Amino acid sequence: MVFPDIPEEYMRHFIRGCWDGDGSVFFDRNRLVASYISGSKIFIERLVQELYKIGISKGGLSYMFGKNGKRVLVPVTKEMLSNHPDGRFPLVFFKVKRAEAYYIKVRGKENIERLYHYFYDGVDESMYLSRKFITFGIGFIRGG
Repeated sequence: MVFPDIPEEYMRHFIRGCWDGDGSVFFDRNRLVASYISGSKIFIERLVQELYKIGISKGGLSYMFGKNGKRVLVPVTKEMLSNHPDGRFPLVFFKVKRAEAYYIKVRGKENIERLYHYFYDGVDESMYLSRKFITFGIGFIRGG
């Protein structure tokens, strides 16, 4: 599956709808996490690009790539820093072991808040799954 050509003004609604279908919002060790899974590497790569455009990123160390079910840290290179001088990198996606699927996880208070506002600011409640909206709210109350 390829990522469809969506006009920019509708992109957040498309991504929210995808997340309502194939994403999740949950707590991991009392920290709020949002994850998304797709059977298409091309689709998830584009999703990562779109999230990066709104400031959802991975800071610091490195990229991780799934290889034979193992995660490998790749050091940050000068080339990577020249492409991302602020030291913020697109989210990492992982391949699901023994399945043709890929996933991302959005972590960190700043990233979670950006995702929440991207999904829900100015959107009528009839346009999203309330269960995920409520989970975000509980996470903000808990401070995680």
